[in-house]
Amino acid sequence: MAWNYLQVEVADRVLHPILGPGGLTRDEAHAFIRTLLERFVEGAPYADGLVEAWNEGAKDDTVYAGPYLWAIYESAEPVHGAHVWVDDLAATLRGSGSKVRVSW
Repeated sequence: MAWNYLQVEVADRVLHPILGPGGLTRDEAHAFIRTLLERFVEGAPYADGLVEAWNEGAKDDTVYAGPYLWAIYESAEPVHGAHVWVDDLAATLRGSGSKVRVSW
């Protein structure tokens, strides 16, 4: 098993996932997300505290701000693992009444 990261943008009720390359250690995947978050916070003052939340151990290795969500996950196959993760997110959102779909 290896780790990977993903970023999901929500636009017009569509989830747009972007995946990492897979084959990472947990620390490598975590560090990459931290870098993405640091860049994001520079242009999004409303997301102040996001990097700190990530560094302190975000619940389920997931954080979100505005239309974006970032996470790390463990999977033997990075694309399959991302599909499982994002499809579960979509199912949860649908279960709460949101009409979303995933753009792979």
